[in-house]
Amino acid sequence: MENPLFTIGFASLDEGAIPDILPSESARELAGYLSQAIMAQLERSVQAGQQYREDSDYVGRAMEAFNDRTSRLKAAMDDIAGSISNISSSIDGAVSDVTGVADSTRVLVEDMAGVTAGMDTNQEIVGELQKQMDVFSNL
Repeated sequence: MENPLFTIGFASLDEGAIPDILPSESARELAGYLSQAIMAQLERSVQAGQQYREDSDYVGRAMEAFNDRTSRLKAAMDDIAGSISNISSSIDGAVSDVTGVADSTRVLVEDMAGVTAGMDTNQEIVGELQKQMDVFSNL
């Protein structure tokens, strides 16, 4: 029975009748097919590896850009928080100033009420002095 992948031939008797194993045509075709299939798969693997590297580089650049934008956003938010704090401090100062002005105005109103009361008293005194002057004038 003959092996479909290999043919066995015999060398001449001078060579000691050692069988030669030679690949048959179908074995060569199978080897060629496997070689092409393996090469095609290897080429696809290389292309997939290159695509993976390109995709990985793209994702890396995108992550760096995202990280940069995140850092800039954080810095901007820190600036905004600082500005809000400054505005809050200014408002607190203004409220204190307004409260101080209101307190000063209240004290001023109280002082003016005291001055007005003093003027009324002075007016009464002037009236009494006028009466006494009239009494002295008639003497």
